[in-house]
Amino acid sequence: MRRRLFPALALAGVVLLSGCGAHPFGNPTASQHTVQSIPRVSVMTVGGKTVHVYAVFATDKARAHGLMDTTLPADSGAVFTWDGATAQEAFWMFHTPEPLSLVWIRAGRIVGHVEMVQCSLSCPTYNPPGPYDTAVEANAGTFAHVVRGEAVTFR
Repeated sequence: MRRRLFPALALAGVVLLSGCGAHPFGNPTASQHTVQSIPRVSVMTVGGKTVHVYAVFATDKARAHGLMDTTLPADSGAVFTWDGATAQEAFWMFHTPEPLSLVWIRAGRIVGHVEMVQCSLSCPTYNPPGPYDTAVEANAGTFAHVVRGEAVTFR
């Protein structure tokens, strides 16, 4: 009886543990993955440019991970929100495989913009020019044309 019980318990443990440590984008098989499998939740428009928003990061844990190890499809991005509060947190590109364009937004208007470069180890931080309530990271060059104070819409 004991000999049959141990393998059954070991198998049950393996099955239970296989669900632990879930990756926020599912369970990618490669070190880099795309966000294409995430349903489109919104569209952002600024200065006539449309960005399809494929991810929204609204918790500390989600914002800390952000687009790390993620390759975005063309004309897409991720929204970082603080539940209506303002933030002054800096961004960085640790383990982000491609350069990104970032805008900081407050009350529906552009506060600032920066083009960020990819890095692996010694990564610069990108500080906002002032308080913001939303930030959007998108493909490099996406926000190169924006002007401070310009309106942003989400739908």
